[in-house]
Amino acid sequence: MPMKDLTSLRLSDLSDHEWKLTNRLGAYSSSTVAAMNTRRSHGLLVAPIARGAQRLVFLSRAEESLRAPNKHIDLACNEYPGTTFPRGDQFLRSFSEDSASPAWTYAGDGWSLAKSIHLLDDQNTVILSYTLTQAAAPMEFSLRPLFALRPQRDLAFQWHGHLAPEKRTLHDYRIPATHQSPEAFFSSDGSFDPKGCWYYSTLYRGQPGVEDGGLEDLWSPGLVNWTLSPNQSAHFVCSTDPVCTHDALESLHAPAKRTVTAQVSDLVRTTRAQTQRTTRAKLNAP
Repeated sequence: MPMKDLTSLRLSDLSDHEWKLTNRLGAYSSSTVAAMNTRRSHGLLVAPIARGAQRLVFLSRAEESLRAPNKHIDLACNEYPGTTFPRGDQFLRSFSEDSASPAWTYAGDGWSLAKSIHLLDDQNTVILSYTLTQAAAPMEFSLRPLFALRPQRDLAFQWHGHLAPEKRTLHDYRIPATHQSPEAFFSSDGSFDPKGCWYYSTLYRGQPGVEDGGLEDLWSPGLVNWTLSPNQSAHFVCSTDPVCTHDALESLHAPAKRTVTAQVSDLVRTTRAQTQRTTRAKLNAP
């Protein structure tokens, strides 16, 4: 689907249209065009911890923002009882959806940002990518991941168990399992500030006859920060398994490499078969 101009659409229109990515392991990534989760089964990484097991919502959503002198721009969009905040939909200019990756364009006075989401086919790993496509000077970009860590149809609430990210390498982190939540992993090519907090009472409207609504508390392990120059990108990765950003980006391009290899192998087999037929024909010639 080509990029669609969204400037004339209302938030209700943007939040009624959903997108979804799936992989071969039973995981998916899904939300609305406004990036506002309206159902408890929405999430950026919803995956089983083992093949055939029930799906769990690992990464529910992410809150992104851009900053420059005298300018702070929130790009997220979330509904709470009685209000919607932030209103990132006001900066949303276009959306494109295909089988490989949904993509968004946000823009304002003198700046624009491209966003895309990829779900790896053979790993329960989601990649969030952002590129500052226009700006007069470098801008600060931040992302706050919000985790649910619960079954797909349930709701999460703040509990007294200890949740804290463990540093694995310079940019890679692990969220240990608790008696109520699964283990999770995340990585980025930015700078992580591990100041965790809870976001209370995210509202899901649900879908009549399909899925109940409700209120949910989401946990954030901290804030990831980048300084982006024009045409520079930022990446955040979340997975059910140990992961690093570099390897995840390499895996993103692996299917294309496998396809090329397969095509070359087919060509070799075809050429070999043609050679064998030609040789047999010469041997059988009078």
